[in-house]
Amino acid sequence: MKHLVFFMFLIFQSELHSQPIYYQYFDGNDTVPEMSLKIYIDSTDTNNIWQIGPPQKTFLNSPASFPNVAITDTINTINFGDTSFLYIDIPITNINSAIVALQWKHKFLFDSINHPNGSGGIIQVFIPDSIYGVWLNCLANYGELLHNFFPLDYPGYYLYDNYIYIPPNGAFGFSGQSDWVDNWMCFNKYSYNFQDTIKVRFGFISSDSANCEGWMLDNFNVHETWIHTIKENAADGNVFVYPTISSGDFKIRNKKAESKIEFIDVINNEGRIVKRLNSISDNYDLRLHELSDGNYKLFIKTEFETIIIEIVIQH
Repeated sequence: MKHLVFFMFLIFQSELHSQPIYYQYFDGNDTVPEMSLKIYIDSTDTNNIWQIGPPQKTFLNSPASFPNVAITDTINTINFGDTSFLYIDIPITNINSAIVALQWKHKFLFDSINHPNGSGGIIQVFIPDSIYGVWLNCLANYGELLHNFFPLDYPGYYLYDNYIYIPPNGAFGFSGQSDWVDNWMCFNKYSYNFQDTIKVRFGFISSDSANCEGWMLDNFNVHETWIHTIKENAADGNVFVYPTISSGDFKIRNKKAESKIEFIDVINNEGRIVKRLNSISDNYDLRLHELSDGNYKLFIKTEFETIIIEIVIQH
């Protein structure tokens, strides 16, 4: 089974690195109009700090490909409370495959997760259903709406929860510092049958006393594929969780004693942190009987790796 999973991953990677059907490198005249990915900033929001241009900051100082990037202000650091969004429209009318993959590079310098008034970035997809006509958090992986989010070159950045912005349960996104890293998200086209586009937005959020350089995005590509990565839910890295379906009792086993578990976040299907556990032993019995039935993710942070494992609660 592991050989099959690895083989499918290689197929997916080879398809991802084939000719994209849409792209945006912010290079002006080199972009072919019919292949250009539409990226836009809400001009009605006068406080929106997203800009397209050459980066000129201390850390955010060079694009992934010259000359321009999308960035939270090309020159100035952000030292005031702000919520700004950059929007992307992915056309899907002419896509024949089941999976639509959005690939891009990003680099960021946010206030740390430990900063009491920090900052961070979130990614959302719009669901125009009559009931759920809202922007949903992509990093929570919404089943059929979003297959995967994965960093192809993991640099040590981490997901964050900051209770200042979305009280009382926090957001699910990026914080801290990262150099350029390649990312992709996979959408199921058939979940958007009644749309001609998949709408995605990148949101920068900061508190009133934040002081950071922000977020920089470049080299957007859209690919189509029939295959996406698969992983076994029960085991990931050096941490093993069983069972994955339970009324509330789960056992967590750390196979690498020298890599201590720093904390575990329990994430619900809306991307909200519903429970945090600190000081976890290598053999830990997790009890979640108080949570409602549904799909959850365990966000497990060890000293050397970050792991996300899916579980189901059924009372």
